[in-house]
Amino acid sequence: MKRLVFIILIITLVSLSGCVFKSDPAGFVEIAGTWALSGRVVYGSTDVSGTGTLYITRQEGSDFSGTGWYFVLNAPVEGTVSERPENYLVMHATVNYGGKERIVLFTGHVLEADDGVSVKDGQIFLDDLTKKIGTWTGEWTPPPGE
Repeated sequence: MKRLVFIILIITLVSLSGCVFKSDPAGFVEIAGTWALSGRVVYGSTDVSGTGTLYITRQEGSDFSGTGWYFVLNAPVEGTVSERPENYLVMHATVNYGGKERIVLFTGHVLEADDGVSVKDGQIFLDDLTKKIGTWTGEWTPPPGE
């Protein structure tokens, strides 16, 4: 009888271990899909507001990549998003601006709510995280089939 109870206990622990002892208990917010972007960039004599679209086509855990159209610029993007509940996003794109290759960085917190996934506090930087040039927001649409 003790042996039977012990076996049942072991089976129960093994069954529950997938729920309790995950190596990634918090997980990552899903951001793959289409993002409708809007924002404003102020840099030198440039002061422009506009909209764009970001297509995140690959997400593996925290890493993601895709293509973005922002204002008149089109570029591949890559980035990471931190685990829940922080959901801090950092992505970058290399663009040709003024005849030079420049790195544009986007940061922000991905918010998960009943009405959808969004970024409300996005910031835009040029070349590194010390040169803030703008702000952005984004609304997520899940990939087709979800």
